[in-house]
Amino acid sequence: MPCSGARGLPWGVADNEYFRNTILRPPNYAKRNTSPNRLSHVRIQRAADIAKKQVSKIIGTPRPTDQLERIIQWVKYIRTQARVIMVIVADRGKAFTIFETLNDRGLKLSQVDLLKNYLYGRAQQSNRLSEAAERWDSMVGAIEATGYGDLILDYIRHLWISYYGHVRVGDLYDRIRDKVKTPNNAIEFAGLLQDDTPHYLAILNPAHPHWNKYTDRTRKCVEIITVHLRIDRIRPLMLAIVRQMSPKDVERCFELCVSWTVRFLIVGGIGSGTIEKWYAEQAQRISDGKLSTPADLAKAMRKVAPPDEEFQSEFATATVSRNYIARYYLRALELQYRKQDSILIPDDDSEKVNLEHVMPQNPGEDWTIDKVKARLLVKRIGNLALLDKTTNSNLKSESFQAKREAYKDCPLELTSLIAKSTEWGEAEIIDRQEKLSELAVKTWPMTVPA
Repeated sequence: MPCSGARGLPWGVADNEYFRNTILRPPNYAKRNTSPNRLSHVRIQRAADIAKKQVSKIIGTPRPTDQLERIIQWVKYIRTQARVIMVIVADRGKAFTIFETLNDRGLKLSQVDLLKNYLYGRAQQSNRLSEAAERWDSMVGAIEATGYGDLILDYIRHLWISYYGHVRVGDLYDRIRDKVKTPNNAIEFAGLLQDDTPHYLAILNPAHPHWNKYTDRTRKCVEIITVHLRIDRIRPLMLAIVRQMSPKDVERCFELCVSWTVRFLIVGGIGSGTIEKWYAEQAQRISDGKLSTPADLAKAMRKVAPPDEEFQSEFATATVSRNYIARYYLRALELQYRKQDSILIPDDDSEKVNLEHVMPQNPGEDWTIDKVKARLLVKRIGNLALLDKTTNSNLKSESFQAKREAYKDCPLELTSLIAKSTEWGEAEIIDRQEKLSELAVKTWPMTVPA
């Protein structure tokens, strides 16, 4: 990193005291064991631990006199042969230029470091470096405090997409450099990063305080997308929605987001990059004021999201490999079948409720179906059900007749309906899945919620 003498640059101030107390002070210093409270502190400590292990290797001999001799040799080597190159420049702006040049010539640095360096360099041109640093540190500190420190680059990219359209990770630095050219641009962009951090952290966490002024339905939508479906490519759109719209409209848009997410997952065959571009386009239009209502957004996405007929057709033959997604599908379908609100789904407690494969993944002798065909059918949605964990564990690969008795007593209606069948095979799986596909269209609609 470029520096400016003993005082260093503003972004080092937060680390300076920790570095001096835990690394430079003598071993018996009172604050030597200060706990790290920033991700950068953790990295400093990690580097110190690595150095300590290396020193231990150097003196790794049982004879004290040999240990001393090895230390003397290394001290002599550092003093007489190691070289530290110090480049003194006329101003900090040139230091940033050198930093970028080193990266261009092969010094591997993260995009986050490059972006920070670039913004600081531009801000320094009008003596506003401390202002840019304060905004950047506020953003980084807020993200690291929640345990999402490794998502800083994702946040910057998603924020950029929400304002300026789709960009790949590898192109982000160049796009920002092309757009943010002046000191004022740098300060403004650092301000956007600071201001939108709470919004971004909120769409990652349904329990975030930001949702206190919103309904439980809004929280549940966030929970479905981030916890139960674990989808991230829709985040730029959600960020634009929560930034630009009223709480009521956010709720309605998020319900649509849930439906689009499920429909894209079921239909498949559409690259995640393509879907991300569609979401990015709508996010940018919301930020530009071209889409201002849930109805506007629904109309725009109707052009690309799978329509009812296609969704129902694909759902009727879909397989699900990820158990957490299958559990969500079945819980939402269960509530829709009961004519309850499928958004307000019960918690996904896998310690209590398991995903049951009616036809087992490893059919025993009581199952006469061909093993090849069984592998094709076992993960079909029509073959999946929810069952309490204890019952599911006891059934294992039992015959369908044995399982039937357990299904009869299940309080989940879609599971208990399976008990009405006298046998279980390909025809029964297909029939059940076709009925579930009709229910799916109502569970994840394309219409704007009332």
